[in-house]
Amino acid sequence: MNDSDWDFIAEELKKNFIAAKGNIIGDLRLSLTGGKDSRLVLAIAIGCGFKDELTTYTNGPEGSPEILCAKLIANAIGVKHQENIQNLQIKEQDFEESWQKLRWHAYRMEGYICPWDGATAGVLRGLSSDMTGFGGELYRGPGGHAKQFKNLDFIKNKDNLLSKFINYHQKMDPINILSDLYKNYQIGWLYNWLDENVKSVRLDTLPEKFFVENRLSNWNGPLAQNVVGRTKFMPLLSPKVARLVFKLSPEARNKELFHFSVMAKLAPNLISIPFLNAKWDESLQGRYGLDVSKDKFNSGEKYNPRTVQAWQAQFVENQKDEIIKLLEEAEQNSDINEVFNVSKLCNFIESNSSFNTIELKTILSSIGIAHTLLNKQDKVEDII
Repeated sequence: MNDSDWDFIAEELKKNFIAAKGNIIGDLRLSLTGGKDSRLVLAIAIGCGFKDELTTYTNGPEGSPEILCAKLIANAIGVKHQENIQNLQIKEQDFEESWQKLRWHAYRMEGYICPWDGATAGVLRGLSSDMTGFGGELYRGPGGHAKQFKNLDFIKNKDNLLSKFINYHQKMDPINILSDLYKNYQIGWLYNWLDENVKSVRLDTLPEKFFVENRLSNWNGPLAQNVVGRTKFMPLLSPKVARLVFKLSPEARNKELFHFSVMAKLAPNLISIPFLNAKWDESLQGRYGLDVSKDKFNSGEKYNPRTVQAWQAQFVENQKDEIIKLLEEAEQNSDINEVFNVSKLCNFIESNSSFNTIELKTILSSIGIAHTLLNKQDKVEDII
């Protein structure tokens, strides 16, 4: 691609941002992390001339390196920044209230979405909206959203390609509770998708096609918007931009040339500020006459990805008997075993005292499914 292509891309993204801003309710807010995607959205906002009316915000616990990195960026560029400190659970959780919120979530979502953060809001009052950098993974090459494609070996060696798609974002069924019927259906569907598309789609873009059709559609829709009354805008997503970016080689996309070039066009002083858990590819040093940071952001704190909210672990670890009772009731009175093995999950819950993120998500999802199949959904009147 030539320089005029990058100018066109920058202008298209600015149009996207301005269109999204026209639908923003209240102040212009941007979720700013220590990574590349949200920083690129910040660059677009600056390129549109909205620096003075933009407020960036970052969520995290006290001393979070994510907050510290975002604050450094905001101060360096001269935009407002809010630190939304999420204190660890101090008082004992009201478990009955949490159960009610889970039943509300089942009413809203019918067990389709894991009650991961949507259940924390209770009854919703009013509307809110903000900008996020979601979707930037699309432009990072095959490894931008599924690390098993990062080394590009799959382009020359198609062996085990199916397994890479089966475990596309994370390992399928990590605690081995899915029913054989459901698991085989999923694998069969993936096989048919791959068999059909491998014949007509450029192999290096196959992971991105899967991302758009089967992951982006969910994240851009119900998963991103799963809190009633909250709307998230994603100005990085553009079919015109994607078509141009896919003219690049997979090597160039893997180097995140898109992020670098657009940022260089719209807010070049953002290039040299270090990222929390990533760096620019060394080959980008000096491009557009810009220096890149050779080091990651170092806050003095060990970087921990944002994982679970305090209520979720505390709820599962303290309500094990009640969760098992609910699942066993669903086993007796519904077809829930067609989805997953209830006895196996109950044994897993009973035999463990603590759970990692994926395990917590699995258990919370099972609660949503059980509530839905048993019709234990509490109607909630959200005030918008």
